[in-house]
Amino acid sequence: MPLRLRVCTVTGFGDSIRFALTKVSIDELLLLKARARSERGQIAVFFIDDTLRHNVKRTKSLLRDIIRRQTPRALVAQIAPSAARRGTRV
Repeated sequence: MPLRLRVCTVTGFGDSIRFALTKVSIDELLLLKARARSERGQIAVFFIDDTLRHNVKRTKSLLRDIIRRQTPRALVAQIAPSAARRGTRV
């Protein structure tokens, strides 16, 4: 059953994207991890390309915090190859 997240980036079609604060995103991931543990289940999180490539600085900050705070490791992302910059690293 899908969970109702506090923040959703989908606001309609166009050029506008909403973002949660990094702390809110991390807290949400940690809640998912705790729920999976309490229910003896597994969790996977899927990030879509628009939210990752829209603000690279934010994405890098989020990914660093994901690693530092030991959020769920089953993370999947989709990003268009055209969004990649040569030599860009997290």
